[in-house]
Amino acid sequence: MNTRLILQTILSAVALAISIAVGISMISKYRPQNLEEKLDRAVVPLNSDRIVGGKLVVANEFPFAAVLKIDVGSSRYTCGGTIISEKFIVTAAHCMYATARGIKPSELEIGVGNPDLTLAGWVKAKKILVHPDYNGLLITNDIALIELNEPLSFNDTINRAQIDLSLMKKGSEMTVIGWGVTSNESKTSSKVLEKTDLYVQDPAKCAPVRKDFNSNDLDIVCISNTENHKDTCYGDSGGPALSAVPSGNTGPPNSKVKYNLVGITSYGDSTQKVVDSKGRPECGSDGATGFYTRVGFFLKFIAANTKLTVEYLVANTTSSGIPLSDKFSPQQSALTIDN
Repeated sequence: MNTRLILQTILSAVALAISIAVGISMISKYRPQNLEEKLDRAVVPLNSDRIVGGKLVVANEFPFAAVLKIDVGSSRYTCGGTIISEKFIVTAAHCMYATARGIKPSELEIGVGNPDLTLAGWVKAKKILVHPDYNGLLITNDIALIELNEPLSFNDTINRAQIDLSLMKKGSEMTVIGWGVTSNESKTSSKVLEKTDLYVQDPAKCAPVRKDFNSNDLDIVCISNTENHKDTCYGDSGGPALSAVPSGNTGPPNSKVKYNLVGITSYGDSTQKVVDSKGRPECGSDGATGFYTRVGFFLKFIAANTKLTVEYLVANTTSSGIPLSDKFSPQQSALTIDN
């Protein structure tokens, strides 16, 4: 074999290695340092909402699910999020406030593409966009957007969810997902995504817990299933509450349903004030109620700050949904947190 042929062979091998590396760069380039240690030590915060009574999800069942790993000095915690476009994730505003100043994008790592966090791809944030009227004491306008540093490439494992504008009926089933703790005794968040089923509640049942609550079709929707001791739990904050419709050809491969985004896990409380060993409200206890930010109510806020059209964002724009003119919160510019 002459020298030129040897050189060509070497160059071809190098090119092949580069192409393979590029193909897996989604996982390797953004894989956090000491990932396993971070996952083991991701203790959920006291004010993070709470999956208990759940079961493991299957691959590609929720390709829009994102996990947020926040690391601010000695404060490490987990939240969830939902992919709504190649560049944006929606989550809870309170997840962005480990400190009074709010977390910086550089303090946030986002896992996508696999329900098992040890196999997920990790991406970086460019900006954090918090609703300007978010109030952490009253827990209102609990919604934020994360702009990614680089756009995602949609495929079977990574895709977006669309926003459900349907009116909420008492007893409607919702699916919630998250990487939070799986029992009231757990001290660390889960490394695998879980799901459970909850139900939209009568506002009258929720009012004793949240005094100003009177409708599931405004900024908050009340969802629970404490009769079966199922609930979101600590570390699930920011993740989605989802409605399901027959998929046709629009859902994940081999899926019989398409999930649409109804709510964002915000917080839970109970009239009976049952607490765990740390003094926190127990998840799934008798009398417990979960409150979820109603994403459709904030459609104008999302559209204005992502530059995405309503037609792109929503799953249904018919008259059966929330009337576009009289229920949406006004268009507002977000409070931007940069590095």
